[in-house]
Amino acid sequence: MDVSVIIPLYNAESTIEQAIKSISLSINYEIICVDDGSTDASKSKIKLLESNFPIKYFYQNNSGAASARNKGLSAATGEYIIFLDADDIYVEGAIEKMYWIAKKKKVDIVLGNVAHKKNQKITKINTYSELFSTNKVTTLEESPEILQSIGPAAKLYTKEIINYNFFDEKVKFCEEHSFNCNIYIYANFYIMKEIVYIYNKDNINSTVSQSQSNIFRYLNDACIVREKINTILKNELINIKSFYEYRMDKLIVFYLIKNNYMGIKDRKKILEEIIYYMRKSEIKSPEIKEDFKNLYLTIAASMSFKFFRNYSKKVNVKASMYKYLKFKVIHLIWKFKSIVKGKIS
Repeated sequence: MDVSVIIPLYNAESTIEQAIKSISLSINYEIICVDDGSTDASKSKIKLLESNFPIKYFYQNNSGAASARNKGLSAATGEYIIFLDADDIYVEGAIEKMYWIAKKKKVDIVLGNVAHKKNQKITKINTYSELFSTNKVTTLEESPEILQSIGPAAKLYTKEIINYNFFDEKVKFCEEHSFNCNIYIYANFYIMKEIVYIYNKDNINSTVSQSQSNIFRYLNDACIVREKINTILKNELINIKSFYEYRMDKLIVFYLIKNNYMGIKDRKKILEEIIYYMRKSEIKSPEIKEDFKNLYLTIAASMSFKFFRNYSKKVNVKASMYKYLKFKVIHLIWKFKSIVKGKIS
């Protein structure tokens, strides 16, 4: 078997057909669909495609994406492994191109570029511009910006480099970080400039779209994941650690809080979570520390001056009416932008 394509899915009846149809290869391949307890017609949709695609279907009680991917890994027989989420697609011909690059260049991972689809419009991800500036063979030490791409999508792995690594089933949020970091530190990569994978941001059931209602669970998971990655990268170069810090602390956790705190009534709890995360994550970057402190003060300023004064003490900031009004204005600007974007009413 050349390639195993692993698709974890949950209630994906509206997207699974499109996902599977984006995988049409001339090499020897298998599609492993792991149904994580769907209650819709996902299974029926998949069964209708079995005559045209080499599908292996597995059903399990709802246990999360990490568990579903792990079941797929255990069932995979391919020399190479690739992941696809049930609401996303691969660009036509991309997987086969990645496979032949892996064979020719003799690399452990082929990493392709990705794009977002929102409101039927395809856009590149700006934060990935440095990573995908050129085609090249490289390593994590040579190109620590690889940590900008920490998810499982758009990567073709040799089964050998995965080497019994599994996704962390103890967390729901960022469960792929320890899986990939454990692999990245030993792997050599081929970076493709071409877009190979399209994320569907229109899906209302995605992790990002559910983040407000689950924010405290996600922040708890983020602390657990951050501690694990600190251990995995303990002996790695400072530059590698700083790229992960920027990816996790700034691009994920900071924006998770910033984009969702307005929907949280318990502002005291979210402020305590920020302090806890800053302590547990051991953030080294002065800039990111300052960003978190300013986010904390902005949230505190969304309440009364008395509230702001009491909570600013916890981050060693002496409150004043000037500072309160300054951060109050920042909060109001963010709120206005959120209303314009339709995130809050």
